[in-house]
Amino acid sequence: MKYLTLLALLLATPVLAQEGPDNSTIYHCRDKHEYKGLHLTNTKSWMDIATCISTLKNQERRQKQAEQWAFVKANPRYRFPGMSWNNCFGHAEEIAIKKIEHTKDNMIVYYKDKINPCVRGNQ
Repeated sequence: MKYLTLLALLLATPVLAQEGPDNSTIYHCRDKHEYKGLHLTNTKSWMDIATCISTLKNQERRQKQAEQWAFVKANPRYRFPGMSWNNCFGHAEEIAIKKIEHTKDNMIVYYKDKINPCVRGNQ
């Protein structure tokens, strides 16, 4: 029974791993520098292919970082931990205390009946 389960898992593994890594950058650079095979390509071509791959991956990384920084610039509350759900970020909060009375031996605090929630400025 143990071997049957193991066999079923081994047969199901290729079905679960449908999408592999994106190698389009590598294929593009390989075709651009006329890759002919492992033994038929000289050292200069290997360096050109590696430089091409590194350059394209750096461009993709810089583009992704630029998009992330644009998002953070448009939504500054995401720069600080725990503030993404805070609707009052960057706005003055309303105080819940209406009035405070001091007497000789105690203090009485009156609270407001209703407090207006903070509203985001971009909505």
